[in-house]
Amino acid sequence: MILLLWLAPLVARAQPAIDRPVTDDAGVMSAGGIERAAADLVTLREEGGVHMAVLVVRTTGGEPIEDYAHRAASSWGGGARGKDDGVLFVLAIDDRRSRLEVGYGLEAKLTDGVARGVLEDLKPRLRAQDYDGAVASAIHGVAAVVAPGVALSALPAEPPPPTDQVPAEPRSESGGTPLTGLFGLVVLVMIMFAVGSVRRRRGWSSTTFGSSTWSSSSSSSSWGSSSSSSWSGGGGSFGGGGASSSW
Repeated sequence: MILLLWLAPLVARAQPAIDRPVTDDAGVMSAGGIERAAADLVTLREEGGVHMAVLVVRTTGGEPIEDYAHRAASSWGGGARGKDDGVLFVLAIDDRRSRLEVGYGLEAKLTDGVARGVLEDLKPRLRAQDYDGAVASAIHGVAAVVAPGVALSALPAEPPPPTDQVPAEPRSESGGTPLTGLFGLVVLVMIMFAVGSVRRRRGWSSTTFGSSTWSSSSSSSSWGSSSSSSWSGGGGSFGGGGASSSW
């Protein structure tokens, strides 16, 4: 028993199967965020010739993310055999670690230094727990380097920077909140509610890709003409190229 407890941390953590553009095993992305990222990854593959996937997990279980990502990418085999044009983006939420694992065929363009720069750009979003935006930014960063002519969906706006200062509440001479300030607050809330209602009516859920709506809950969804049933790899190889980062 003691021997088993000693060996337990050395056992490689099981990984989710990569058979779709975005695998959110941690459950931190929204349905719309997954939908947009998947559509961009299909576009990147069909128009840019780059096979990229996203894997989001809670933790690598103590295994260095470099080893974890390499095992996942090798098992997936993203990219075409001989071209090795695959890229795997891994997020380990609880570990606060990220990794871009780059196939042999893309290492000349997506060098370790360039990959590190892409990951550095994600830090504000990750610190704000904007995981949809972080994944979108990673896809845009890779595409800008390896397939600059490919048009992707609009990148979400960055979250506001954190602040340690709380604005002082306006007060009247008697020490109470002015009536005019309270009235202004009510008006502002009403405006925000109205804007939110319009956005929900015009939101991404009504956007379609081709002839049908892209639905992550639909078993008949297609990941594009390059793979009608899955996002499984085509035999691409990975040699450990890429970069890692913390946030």
